[in-house]
Amino acid sequence: MQAGVERLGQLADDAEFRALLLDPRLTDQRKASAIQEYLGADGTGTLGGLLALLQRRKRFALLAEIPSAFQDLADAAAGRVRGVVESAQELDGAALSALEQSLSRGTGKEVSLQAKVQPDLLGGVRVTLAGTRYDGSARGRLDQITKRLAAVELG
Repeated sequence: MQAGVERLGQLADDAEFRALLLDPRLTDQRKASAIQEYLGADGTGTLGGLLALLQRRKRFALLAEIPSAFQDLADAAAGRVRGVVESAQELDGAALSALEQSLSRGTGKEVSLQAKVQPDLLGGVRVTLAGTRYDGSARGRLDQITKRLAAVELG
């Protein structure tokens, strides 16, 4: 099933295919056969049943959301959590691994981070994990200082 969902994610990322799914001129049967043709053997079993349900309920527009929802459920079942780490400069593999290990100890779950470069952070890192943002960036600290100074009453 995992392979089929991954292929479904690749399909959902294709702008031309998304347009096909939203085209009201095409029948649901034509849309279903296009999906099945792309997925081949990966589109059978449970995933095939899900596709048939989407066809019956006329919900092919939800197809693009399935891979990320599936990944979230699989991660939760396996005790994993995915997040994003933003830094002013590219993180090397050792720094990223150390950060993942530190967050894993703190959360009690296996943490996997996707690294992104955000030059406006100036320095440090900002981590978004399970909907919570941890800001250890220089930009974040400067913003906090600015807010505190603005809140001080002079006089």
